Amino acid sequence: MDVTLKIHRYVEGKSWVDTFTVPRSTGLTVLGALTYIKEQQDPTLSFTCSCRSSICGACAVRVNGNAELSCEVLI
Repeated sequence: MDVTLKIHRYVEGKSWVDTFTVPRSTGLTVLGALTYIKEQQDPTLSFTCSCRSSICGACAVRVNGNAELSCEVLI
């Protein structure tokens, strides 16, 4: 089963929403999905991450309107 992500993007004052479909797998996190999108579908996608262990906070994003760590949120 696939999961659909709607990603709000901003470049030079312009904003839009892109929609991506990612294959769901056990243990898939939002960060894993973002990494999949960047590696397999859209290399222009930009996001930050560092520790991948819920320690540093570099991967903070909004998920369904809530501030979350993308390495922590399971899909």
